[in-house]
Amino acid sequence: MERKARRLLREDGAGETPQALKRRGGSPDRPRKAKYLEWKSTDQFTTAKQKKAGENDMESEMKTNLQFVDVLNEWDPFKLKNGDYDTEIADTIQAIHELDNPEALAARIQSIYEFSFEEIIPLEQCIKIANQLLQIKDNDSCTI
Repeated sequence: MERKARRLLREDGAGETPQALKRRGGSPDRPRKAKYLEWKSTDQFTTAKQKKAGENDMESEMKTNLQFVDVLNEWDPFKLKNGDYDTEIADTIQAIHELDNPEALAARIQSIYEFSFEEIIPLEQCIKIANQLLQIKDNDSCTI
């Protein structure tokens, strides 16, 4: 048994330094453990930083969307006075995120409210509110 153990140690390269051993298949040497740990810890920091930045972006977008809701509730194009525009406001906010042109946004707003209430809002009113909404959108994208 002792002979077998000695033979196995010789075959495995016993007595050689670990740096002198060649890896099977000719693959390159593994990076040093310290280098690996440094890389790993940096990744965790970067991930945490990105997560924090993502939370700030989401919080900022939520605040902007709430500003859109306030402006659209104050607008009250059909003088309902109790804010029954939830569906239209949600569709309008989606349109704001998709469009940057005030005329295109105004046309979309007009069609959203026309679909729900079967009344046409004059395009001039829609352009006015579209400009206000896009100004809020632009102010949010400029802040850091």
